[in-house]
Amino acid sequence: MKPFRHRSSAPTVTTNESRSIPDPGVPTDSRVAACPYCGVALKKVPGAKTKCPDCGEYMFVRTDSRINSRVVVTEVQASDIDDEWAKINGTWDERLADRNRRDQTRERLREKWGIEPAERDVEWGALNAKIKECIQHANWQTYRDTMMEMAHQVREEWYRTSEAQRKPAKLRQALHMYLDVAYLDLNGPHDMHLHEKGEEHDMPAWDPSSVFLPIGEPVDYVRSLCETLDMSFEQCLGEYAPVAADQGSRYPLLWHVAKPMILHELTNDES
Repeated sequence: MKPFRHRSSAPTVTTNESRSIPDPGVPTDSRVAACPYCGVALKKVPGAKTKCPDCGEYMFVRTDSRINSRVVVTEVQASDIDDEWAKINGTWDERLADRNRRDQTRERLREKWGIEPAERDVEWGALNAKIKECIQHANWQTYRDTMMEMAHQVREEWYRTSEAQRKPAKLRQALHMYLDVAYLDLNGPHDMHLHEKGEEHDMPAWDPSSVFLPIGEPVDYVRSLCETLDMSFEQCLGEYAPVAADQGSRYPLLWHVAKPMILHELTNDES
């Protein structure tokens, strides 16, 4: 196995897009301190997803590519803006597949429960369906990205819960999922779906030698959640070991090799 490479600078990014994307310059700021649903005045201009204190709806902040400006919008408007960006950056097919997966999940849950399912249940069900598809087609990079989405969802749900109702087990679930992602990253996952399209693809499913260190984002979340749970890094990795033994059966890099690498990064904040 080739040695891991340490990241000295941002890697060069290449895409398979068929068209170039012109640089429109720095977006203007058209955000206003008002709810896009009910119009109530807000104390400050939203900088991210925010719940309106008056109507209770969530408002979103997006950069609208059509006017090159940051705006505060409704959920439907945010989705429209995200659609436009997906068409620009070449991810429209994937976005459409995700939307169809959510629609199918919503219908399945509606029939199963006899009521309209909550959006968080639809999203979770759709992500689980995507995970199964990734395993079926050996799309390990997408599997990794989907696992990261699921970890974020569990973490955000825990923080949205009132302190009196928060359960440490829920945050531990997110912690283990971020460790899943870190472990995946060390194995250098790749998507193999190009084989199904008949295209030549000599890239292996796993390539630990292609990994740049430090891993970064998932380990940063692990470090943060350990602090929240008042848990040592050694305890955290010890609890994760049985999960790693099961998950690692398909990986080339065994857990006894990956564990000290993750621990080293956890104990070095400069990563």
